[in-house]
Amino acid sequence: MSLAKKLSALVGVLAVGAGAAVAAHPAEAEGDSNIVLLGDSYMATPNQLALLNDHIQAAIPVAPRFAPVTGSAASGCPIDQHDVGSVLQSISGRKVENYACSGATLAAAPTQTNLNPNRLDTLVTKAIDSGALNPNTQAVPILIGINDFYKTGYAWSFTPEDPAHEAEAGAELDKAAHRIREAAPNAKLIFLSYPQLTAPDDPNMMCWIQAGDARPFNTPGFGFQNAFNIIKRQQSSAAERNGGTYLDMAESTVGHSTCAPGRENWVSGLIETNGNNAAMSMHMTYQGVDNMAQQITARL
Repeated sequence: MSLAKKLSALVGVLAVGAGAAVAAHPAEAEGDSNIVLLGDSYMATPNQLALLNDHIQAAIPVAPRFAPVTGSAASGCPIDQHDVGSVLQSISGRKVENYACSGATLAAAPTQTNLNPNRLDTLVTKAIDSGALNPNTQAVPILIGINDFYKTGYAWSFTPEDPAHEAEAGAELDKAAHRIREAAPNAKLIFLSYPQLTAPDDPNMMCWIQAGDARPFNTPGFGFQNAFNIIKRQQSSAAERNGGTYLDMAESTVGHSTCAPGRENWVSGLIETNGNNAAMSMHMTYQGVDNMAQQITARL
């Protein structure tokens, strides 16, 4: 099996656990206004080991607990104890309700629809039905898009453009923005890009393994940068069309990609032994989570 297919399978398996939540997430903060998070695993920040432990204990009830208990986002999806929502709530002083979900997509994923019941439109519906999106909502940060690529196989292409996909994604973002505006007319829409994952000196390369203080070796990125560039266009154009704010997370993470030396990477590799805290492979470390929360707070 190719590395690309292995990675696709890994993320797909993790997405299966997106409904298996156990413990409640703290969501109390002073003030009447709130912030509602929407998106995929980069915003939900699930704990990979906790998800694995959940599945093992579900199959073998007497199995020991070797990872933290899985937290639950407002969406009912798993989150880590150090997720974007909890850090943002601490920094901003606002109640943050995390409606993001691991594996979430913008549009239907024809190859794996059975693994992902959580499209953006579904998450918006949950937030509206629960009353989380309301006239007192201050902001709605949205980060989504990469799952649409890997689930259709497009992420492994080196083609720099995909007009049909971008049009479909744009329509879904516009629909979400319209529904959010109806429920939360005073909310600021913040459309985020993903942080920098690829090597700064060669955007077609990534670093899949971080070990100790050594600089990781650049290895092929399988078209990830093309996918990220397309998502940047999707998010920035959606912000422009819908009167929102575009937050380019790559700008604040250029020196902290998967290829950053030592412990400077704010995105983990597929394998990481350098001691950085990361809840999930190929996702943000705790430093990356903190940075995203800080960047969002600066734009409230």
